Amino acid sequence: MMLSHESVFTDFTTANAAHLDIFCPGQSSYTHVLDGEIVSIGRSEECTLEIPLSNVSYEHAQIARKKEEYIIEDLNSTNGTFVNNVRVSRCILHNHDHIRIGAATIEFIQNRTRSKA
Repeated sequence: MMLSHESVFTDFTTANAAHLDIFCPGQSSYTHVLDGEIVSIGRSEECTLEIPLSNVSYEHAQIARKKEEYIIEDLNSTNGTFVNNVRVSRCILHNHDHIRIGAATIEFIQNRTRSKA
């Protein structure tokens, strides 16, 4: 019996668990789960992810989820946003990318697994 490609994969969904591991000088590292559509990053207390360092802009960057992808965008910050040591204005994130915002280092982790629906 032959199964079509479509019939094999229609019963599966992709679980897309993603999080950020944040490392700031003088602070303990911590994890932030990406469970919303947009995560704002900056020094402001109103940001989703507050990084209280002087070289981080009040509204420095944001990470937006678009279907299965996460996109980081610099919000015209003073010191820039870097992904894998390259300054970016907008960039699709990949598993284990390293983001630098000011003196903070952030590792993007995305676990894609297939599970039976």
